[in-house]
Amino acid sequence: MRGPVIAGTDGSLAALRAVEWAAEEAVFRRAPLVIAHAIPRWAVDIPVNQSPEDDERARIMLAEAVSMSWARRDGLEVTTEILDGRPEEALAERAADAQLLVVGSRGGGEFASLLMGSTSRALTARPPCPTVVVRESSAHGEVVVEITGAHGQDPVLAFAFEEAALREAPLRAVHPWSHPKRRRHEDDLPEERRLLTDVLAGWRGAFPDVAVVQDLPHDRHRERLLVEASERAAMVVVGAHGWPVGLSTPASHTLLRRAHCPVAVVAR
Repeated sequence: MRGPVIAGTDGSLAALRAVEWAAEEAVFRRAPLVIAHAIPRWAVDIPVNQSPEDDERARIMLAEAVSMSWARRDGLEVTTEILDGRPEEALAERAADAQLLVVGSRGGGEFASLLMGSTSRALTARPPCPTVVVRESSAHGEVVVEITGAHGQDPVLAFAFEEAALREAPLRAVHPWSHPKRRRHEDDLPEERRLLTDVLAGWRGAFPDVAVVQDLPHDRHRERLLVEASERAAMVVVGAHGWPVGLSTPASHTLLRRAHCPVAVVAR
């Protein structure tokens, strides 16, 4: 039996938006939904003063999230959990056997849109399972996956093809490339096209009903290209270690900060 879809919430509007998205995803996957809230009990090995009101506030917050997840989703199995510990650590531990972890990203307003919550930032740096950061969402559109050509991308492709199949959506395989040499890019295009075709070949056979679009932009600004692709997408899928300078760097956070759809980060 596959694990649940887990949605982390802190009661914010961004988190409630993520809960709503997670409920829809749980329906797609025919999976139970667990809505979790973490309360730090310790700080530097010293107990944090907690009052009974803290747990009561958490229960009220979770009840509100359950009401939102049940709206228009009859039959969805929803449970709630109050976790002990720092949110990023508690959610990572709880999601070890989950098929998906969903969190919100801070947003709303010109300045706030440049920020990314510390919990979502930590979880996507080392995702315990496929982890989705929700800013804006749409049930419609294609699934976009970045193809780097690096070894070990099978988990990323497996998740992207499965998501496209669940949504009955086309899959856009984006392979941004740029060679640091003085040659016409047209000379290298056939090589890059063969690489992309070879990477996708087995997956096309495993998911014959998924329509695949191959996209080979000649551009080294990978994050910008993916942000642009997110404008028409239901989801963008990337690998946690698929970036040349590491996902935890500010440059790579451009996608997570500015995407127009949920971004799924999959460990390689």
